[in-house]
Amino acid sequence: MNSRTIASLSVAFLLLPYLSCASVMTNPQDESNDQFFAEIQPPGPNAGTTAYHTYDEMRTELFQIAADHSDIVYLTSIGKTYENRDLWAVKISDNPLIEEDEPEVVIYGMHHAREWLSVEVPIYTINFLTDNYQTNATVQYLVDERQTWIIPMVNPDGRTFDGEDDPTAYMNWRKNRVFNFDTSRGVDPNRNYGYMWGGAGASDIPSSRVYRGESAFSENETRAIRDLVLQHDFVFSLSYHSSGQIILYPWGNTLNPSPDDLLFSTIGNGMADRMTNKAGSPRDRYIPIKGSQLYLTTGSDEDWMYGEMGIYPFTVELYPAFSDNSPAVTSPYNGFHPREDKIVPVCEDNLGGALFLIEIAGNPFQVISHVSLSVTPERQTIDRGQNLSFQIEVLNDGSQPETYDLQGSGPPGWDIFLSQSALSIARGDNRTVDVWVKVPAVTPSGDFELSVTAQSMSTSASATMTVHVPYLNDAGISGIVPFEEGQTYPMGNYTIQAQATNHGQNQQNPFGVTMEIWEIGPFEEQTILTQGFESGMMGWSVFDHDGAMSQDTWHIVVGVSNSGANSIWMGDDSTGLHSDQTLQILQSPPFSLKGAGGANLSFYHVLVTEVSYDYAVVEAGVGSSWDVLQSWSGPVSPSFSRVTFDLSEYIGQEDVKVRFRFSSDEHVVDLGWYLDDIRVNASFPREDLIHGPVLSSTSVQLNQGESDNVSWKYKFRRGGHFKVVATSFLSTDEYPYNNSMDVSFYIDPNRYRVFLLKGLNLVSYPLYVADESSDAVLSMIQASYDSLWKYDEDAESWLSFSSSKAWKSAMTLNISDGWWINVSEDTYFDVTGTIPGSVDINLKAGWNLVGYPSLTDRTVADALIGVSYSRLEGFDDLSPYHLRALSDTDYVTTGMGYWIYVTQDTVWTVNP
Repeated sequence: MNSRTIASLSVAFLLLPYLSCASVMTNPQDESNDQFFAEIQPPGPNAGTTAYHTYDEMRTELFQIAADHSDIVYLTSIGKTYENRDLWAVKISDNPLIEEDEPEVVIYGMHHAREWLSVEVPIYTINFLTDNYQTNATVQYLVDERQTWIIPMVNPDGRTFDGEDDPTAYMNWRKNRVFNFDTSRGVDPNRNYGYMWGGAGASDIPSSRVYRGESAFSENETRAIRDLVLQHDFVFSLSYHSSGQIILYPWGNTLNPSPDDLLFSTIGNGMADRMTNKAGSPRDRYIPIKGSQLYLTTGSDEDWMYGEMGIYPFTVELYPAFSDNSPAVTSPYNGFHPREDKIVPVCEDNLGGALFLIEIAGNPFQVISHVSLSVTPERQTIDRGQNLSFQIEVLNDGSQPETYDLQGSGPPGWDIFLSQSALSIARGDNRTVDVWVKVPAVTPSGDFELSVTAQSMSTSASATMTVHVPYLNDAGISGIVPFEEGQTYPMGNYTIQAQATNHGQNQQNPFGVTMEIWEIGPFEEQTILTQGFESGMMGWSVFDHDGAMSQDTWHIVVGVSNSGANSIWMGDDSTGLHSDQTLQILQSPPFSLKGAGGANLSFYHVLVTEVSYDYAVVEAGVGSSWDVLQSWSGPVSPSFSRVTFDLSEYIGQEDVKVRFRFSSDEHVVDLGWYLDDIRVNASFPREDLIHGPVLSSTSVQLNQGESDNVSWKYKFRRGGHFKVVATSFLSTDEYPYNNSMDVSFYIDPNRYRVFLLKGLNLVSYPLYVADESSDAVLSMIQASYDSLWKYDEDAESWLSFSSSKAWKSAMTLNISDGWWINVSEDTYFDVTGTIPGSVDINLKAGWNLVGYPSLTDRTVADALIGVSYSRLEGFDDLSPYHLRALSDTDYVTTGMGYWIYVTQDTVWTVNP
């Protein structure tokens, strides 16, 4: 950003022709309009056959401009067309290679190939800004304090075709040049944007001049514009078309005014005030109107910029006016392509409107009465009976000085005091107001909203902050270990811990916590949303986008249905038909597809409309973004028929909605659209409870913020997908939404985890492994070890290893072996292999040190049934010898080793 002071240039436009609203603008150099424009050298005739730029001529000129003004111009291609032409864009700013924190504006021309004049105004604007940057303070301000992107030709393929072999270069081609599915060519780029795509005002017939394309943003050109916009924070967009001498603003898809209709009309008039009539039109002023007042459109750049992106868009339909056929339009020219001597005057006429948008991009609201409020901080926590304070900044960002009455509001019984109850604020100034709040001593827990409103005779605004009154009694689960979401673990015995936390202000005695284990199985389809309109709307919403413009909207009707008695209809009861120029939406409540494996929408409908003029559209989306699933027109279904749509694209989303959009043009009406038996089916994994709920409890009193770990043990002895759920139970809990926590994970059927305690352990492993060498087995241990002993029953001697000695002899550790190992810390080893069937362990007369190669823990009696033995000993880390004798009711468990004494050779068959 240039560091020169621009204070005197709040809007420096007195130097422009025919300007009004002089109080808004100053002229730093006090130069006359004629002198100022005399400094501008308008584009001269090109080397081509006409004064209009061909694509190649435009490209050459842009490259030359970028070379001549590299300090303020960045030239780039934002995409490729169907015929592989670059879409050239110019960025004009004082640091063009840097994305500065400056207001941004995007200007573009020629969505429609035959509208040649729409290229010339953007090129003229580029030349104006670059040629005058060094000599004029106003231009310096606009370049230094703004980032302006200009794309002169959005549709170069269409332009090139339209000018082919024709000196007058007029073939009346409107669209781009893509091949359509029926071998016709071209999509109208300005019916291909995503907002309300597929409705009235565009065509589904490929040969139509307003063909919308196969889907929203199906075209390279519109995707390039979309992607540029998504990368920036444009305040205004300005699109040039011809002809008509009008300034269009949203909406184009409905006759309803937009929420910013006053702002749009005021800015549109401000543009018109600054646009001249050097072209000599009988209409001496461009007329600002809502786009739909010209005709209905859907899929336009203007509605997408505003409705989807929050940008303030304008479309200028250039000279001539519709009624102006002479002298501006004489054969072989017409309104899209007026005489060449009109090019420069039209460019001069429109310059002021473009510069006006670039300037006020710093604050669009400066043209109307407007006030903005902001609160600091936006959220506070406060105890009952205490005071809190915050500040409100009141900014008069409107067009004139204002006096505001200030008023605070909050829950009943809350005392709110403002440092000032009225403020007089000059245009562009701000004031800070202190706010104090007394919270009643008896106040329920939860979140509460406090607001301050500033209201003048002409405008008002509010700011809201959230106050949280802490819960007195609130316990919940704040963590589960050792598992993490979506991770994979070996089979084995696990200690599962849930962290129970006291979030409330009151101290809590020990409270209950349960643990459940669920096995997540195959996917099963279930209905998650159903609507047959037998019990009212049940959370469904109707949005009337034409207000009082038509009599019909979505409403429940009796006696026409697919099943039951009711359906919902988009029509007018008084006529039995839908209305002209209507736009109506039926929208579902949100539903979640998180964790779903598939999903679909189905419904029954009757649909009869005028072919290719009135449209019924089914959409799905998340948040405020919508995707078209299907668009119909004509007598699609004269009786109830079922249709289905795949919703797999939305799997994983939690805020999915579907909607049904009906739009009609201004002519033929018909039966309309009936809907019934709407369903969303989704497949979710079956969940079976396999363990619990097991109740345990915290063990100590917990103050606010303190936690206690509650533990359970569980053995996973098969692979699969599992979920652990922990839930706290506090009888006085005021906030149940944090009581439960779950974590899902996978158990690997080819791995088993054997846990080891610090010191001596008597262990085994339960899987067949590829390498039974002691080196391979011991490499699985996750901590250091210093000694290992394996008993040789045949030699009645030990095979051992210590950190100071080598192996006495080669050693293997197989699935039947038990062995002692000494480790330096609590640890584990993961065995990778295959689950065995029955395993036969050969027992020699006398003592045998064996493993237990089964994933099923059993009582000694069950495990050793049919085996004649004298004594069985298992590991006991509390015993001096780390062993104890086991009785019939004790258990033998996976991963442990055992001493067994038999009087004669025998075989112990261990079952899986």
